[in-house]
Amino acid sequence: MSIHKHNLIHLKLTLLEKDEIDRNILNKSLPDTITILCLKIPPSESFGYYYSYYGIMEILSNMLKMDDNTKKHDLRNGDVYLKVFYQNSILYNLPMLCIDIFFFKELSKKTIDLINLKIKTDLLVFTKGEGYLKFTSSSESEPNLFTTPKSFSLRLDDDIFQKYSVPNKVKSEIESVLWGLVPIMKLDIRKLYDEPEYCVFEENKELIDERRTLFYQYL
Repeated sequence: MSIHKHNLIHLKLTLLEKDEIDRNILNKSLPDTITILCLKIPPSESFGYYYSYYGIMEILSNMLKMDDNTKKHDLRNGDVYLKVFYQNSILYNLPMLCIDIFFFKELSKKTIDLINLKIKTDLLVFTKGEGYLKFTSSSESEPNLFTTPKSFSLRLDDDIFQKYSVPNKVKSEIESVLWGLVPIMKLDIRKLYDEPEYCVFEENKELIDERRTLFYQYL
C-alpha cells in the first residue's frame, strides 16, 4: 500500500470510528470512574487458536465468568466495552494480542481480587499471558482511549500460518485485528454468562466486514 493510500484509508477509518464512538459511547452519561482490565497474550504454538475470534471469546469467558452471584451482578450492572489490537514486542517475532475491557463503573474490591487471581492462575497457565486492572476518570481519560490502533504496514508471513496450520478464516480474523478493522464493541456480559455460543465478533460482523471492504478498496 502506498503512503498516500495508507494515509487516506487511515483517515477514512479514523473518522468512521470517531463518529461511532461519539454516537455509541460518548453521547451517554459517562460514570465518574471507568475500570479497565488490560490483558496481553504473547504468541505461542497455540496462537492460531487464542488469536482467533473464538479464542479471544474463550479468554474473556475464563476471565469474566463468576460463580458468585454478587460478583456476577457487579460485572453485569453497567456498560462493558471490548477493544482488541496487536502490539509489537522485542521479545517475539509475532505481535502480542492485547485485550482491553472497559467497565463503566468502579468494580467492587471482591470482584477485583478475583480477577487479579484469575490473571495469576487461569490466564498465565493457559495463555502465558499477563494483565492488570487500572482506573481512569471519564473526565480525564485520554482522547484515544476507545480507538483501536491501526497498523496497515504490518503483515504476517504466510509461512507462519502454514507452519501452525492456521485456517484461512482465522488468518482473516487475525489480519482484521492486526490492521485495526475491528472497532471497540459493546460486550454483553449476560449473554457471555447464559449463551455458550455467544460471540461479540459475530454480532459486529457487518461492521467489521464494512471496514474490510473499505480497506481492500485501497490496497
